[in-house]
Amino acid sequence: MLHNFKTALQTERIKIKRSGIFTLGFILALIMPLLYFTIQIIQGDMYNDRIVDTNFYFHFYKNPLAGLTGFFLPLLIIITASKIAQIDHKNKGWQLMEMQPISKLSIYFSKFLILCFNVFLTVLLYTVASLFFAWLYHTFSDVHESYDMSLPLSEIGYASIKVFVASLAILAFQYALSVIISGFIWSLVIGFAMLLAQLFLSSFQIDLRWYPHNFLFVSGMNPTGGLLGSFFLPAEWLSMVYTVFFLFVGYHWYRFKGFYSAFAKAVPRAITSLLILAVCSGLAYYLIMPKTLEAFDKTVVKGTISSDKNFKNIYVRDIMTQDTMAVIAVKNNKFRHEFKEELAPQFYNIQFDKYNAIDIFMGANDSIQLKETLYGKDASVSVLGTRISENKQQIFYGTTGFSYVGYQIENNSSLEKVAYYMKEIYSEYEEDLSELKNSISVDHIKAREDFLNRSKKLIAVKHINKWNNYLKKKAIYNPEVPVVLTPDMNVLLSSVSYTDDALLSDRLYFDFIKNHLADSNKEAIDQGKTNLELIADLEEGTFKNKMLFTEIRSQLNDQVKIAQRDSIFNAFAAVVTNDSYRDILDYQRKSLNKLSRGVEAVDFLSMDKDGKQYTLADFKGKYVLIDSWASWCGPCKAQEPYYVKKMIKYRKENIVFVSMNMDEKESNWLEDLTEMNTEIVQLRPLNVDAYGALYNIDSIPRYILIAPDGTIDDAAFTPPVNNAFDDLLDAKLGLNTRP
Repeated sequence: MLHNFKTALQTERIKIKRSGIFTLGFILALIMPLLYFTIQIIQGDMYNDRIVDTNFYFHFYKNPLAGLTGFFLPLLIIITASKIAQIDHKNKGWQLMEMQPISKLSIYFSKFLILCFNVFLTVLLYTVASLFFAWLYHTFSDVHESYDMSLPLSEIGYASIKVFVASLAILAFQYALSVIISGFIWSLVIGFAMLLAQLFLSSFQIDLRWYPHNFLFVSGMNPTGGLLGSFFLPAEWLSMVYTVFFLFVGYHWYRFKGFYSAFAKAVPRAITSLLILAVCSGLAYYLIMPKTLEAFDKTVVKGTISSDKNFKNIYVRDIMTQDTMAVIAVKNNKFRHEFKEELAPQFYNIQFDKYNAIDIFMGANDSIQLKETLYGKDASVSVLGTRISENKQQIFYGTTGFSYVGYQIENNSSLEKVAYYMKEIYSEYEEDLSELKNSISVDHIKAREDFLNRSKKLIAVKHINKWNNYLKKKAIYNPEVPVVLTPDMNVLLSSVSYTDDALLSDRLYFDFIKNHLADSNKEAIDQGKTNLELIADLEEGTFKNKMLFTEIRSQLNDQVKIAQRDSIFNAFAAVVTNDSYRDILDYQRKSLNKLSRGVEAVDFLSMDKDGKQYTLADFKGKYVLIDSWASWCGPCKAQEPYYVKKMIKYRKENIVFVSMNMDEKESNWLEDLTEMNTEIVQLRPLNVDAYGALYNIDSIPRYILIAPDGTIDDAAFTPPVNNAFDDLLDAKLGLNTRP
């Protein structure tokens, strides 16, 4: 049998010698690495960007891979499978081979093995080309020092194996198709049409988890695998199942020369065919259908940290109140906390010490596993555990793409067509629900019902907002046209409760309720009633407490004068029946008051790189704009060039630009100073934590403007990138009053 197969294989090698299939594989393997190399040479991003925990060579291998697996490799398979079958169709090679002492099994599978070898060579050549162009780039261009420059052979080998396995389904299908259909053109047309269908249908959020061409694309998009840690993704397992099925169908069709003879003519064949179909269909169904991760027996947040920074604590906070629910100590770069109380299923804020933060979705009996990576200014957080799909999607409002009906409303187009607008708004609503339904992780994990229900409500809010905007426009331009709600529009309008306190932490829903209250009480609004007063009139309960708390907090932040802030607090804080909420509001009021305009700025000691000490008194008589920043802060670095430009513009005015560093390690500050502008006063507090506490600096960059008399002018001045920066500063300096 083995000798038989070797003979068939040698015969196939002779026949394809001048077919050009290996040359084609060589060319297609080079396209994406060469294109990516050219783009990087032009853009120079490999030097400018600092990348977290990224290997340089794997970066070069991974980024163009989706182009290979999404188009060029399937194209190679379509052409070569059609070509290798057509050689024998054209010259009656199938019949000639069968006249030799070689089994049909050897004939069929020797050709398939040649095709597999060609795909293997193409993937190998792509790998070699990627590494070569990465080396070439590194040799002749600058690469940022944060890249890992070791050769990741195991990672690349793993990714290449996955790509090869994912390609087998298309290979087996296209080969079977080319054997069954003798016409070279038709097998090409069908194969190419299926490839284009993959590209076309995926753009419409159509679920393609069952589609063989999708397996290869998914594998290329996820070269490091999924989030569950399995060696193969479901798409790659599906490829193996499909391969077995297509090889069975193709071989038996070829062996018995037709569908009926191959699968139904003899009872044993029919039974075998049905058994193969049942087994492959059952396995495919199991792999395609999304799973929901089971709840844990405890509510746990745990994780690891990889960083050049010193992490002391992890903070879990309520998003709405920013109240700290848990302080988790970090020991040996690991942390773990078990919640004794039951958590409502919603988003919570995880703050990694004073560095970066992430919002995660969790509830009771969830196990959340976090991996924080922070080097320099670049941070990344991976979220595993029982809420993989939820935290992959994050807050889901549906598609963020262009809304045609929203565009029409904005431009007052045909506002008299009430039925049309109801139909189109509901249609976009259904599209978003469909996208939500199909939002499944590459591990085929779907979100739980609590997250899906929450997302459905928020999607509905988005589209009800469109409807409300339409009604307002119509009331102005076409008030005479009556509105008779369709059944679909009634479904949409009734899908959201106006007293859902679980959604109040989401700003979209909160603003939706505020607008609803205003629209429902137009007469009271016209008589001067405020939003706070409308909320205070709501029925007592959790919903009212949360609404009132959020609105009071917002308005306290908006006020610049102590008297205005105290007036709001004294008038409405007593209406809040939740003691914890009142305490948070009172703390916020006092913190803001000490930083209000006109209050004397609390002085503190700082020093420059040479150790010379400064106080605010040293700059008295001038405005002082303080930029609080740190070397690890990405947004700070993004604002720095704009800050320098503003300093240059106002260098002759009565203002001093100060950069106040807040790094934990002084060495990090001194290292960054070598690249900083020397005309800006570069300082560092003697006690960084005390400075942060004095000025309530809980996030950076933060800009503080001190008046010439030493009082606070604005404790949260607008960032220099904002267009309003110049106008505001001109007004402070009296520049806009000059002739």
